[in-house]
Amino acid sequence: MAVVNPTPLATRYLFDANAFVDLGERYYPDDIFGCLWGLMLPALGSGLAVTSKMVLGELSKAPVVQPWRLTVQAACKAQALDEADADIQAEFKKLAGAAIPKKVGTVDRWILSAASARKLPLVTRDGPLTAICGVLSVRPLDPTGFFREVGWTFP
Repeated sequence: MAVVNPTPLATRYLFDANAFVDLGERYYPDDIFGCLWGLMLPALGSGLAVTSKMVLGELSKAPVVQPWRLTVQAACKAQALDEADADIQAEFKKLAGAAIPKKVGTVDRWILSAASARKLPLVTRDGPLTAICGVLSVRPLDPTGFFREVGWTFP
């Protein structure tokens, strides 16, 4: 049974696409780790864990869209951050003059901009993206770090 600490350090956490893929496909598939997903889906629905509209689009680009992706998209849709918002656009423009490696793609730049604009920790396991989080003063966090911060344990 999962245990939850009711006082996370941040009020919301922004998830990158690769963090979802790590959870759903690489390490914690929902058919085996139901207790994790029993916490994750309500966190997405409540806005504790959020993502952006572009990331939701990325999740639908898999050659075979697995059911967990559809579940995550449905849970995130109402809380998804919109890259068209002026504050996110302003942060994205700041990246134009920064020395960003070419391997950091457009969607990664947008998710970083959204994290900066909304002052949210960015949950990601993308090495190049993590490496540039400091450009916009964004605190990176891997999924395990997210679990620790929100107080989730799985005894």
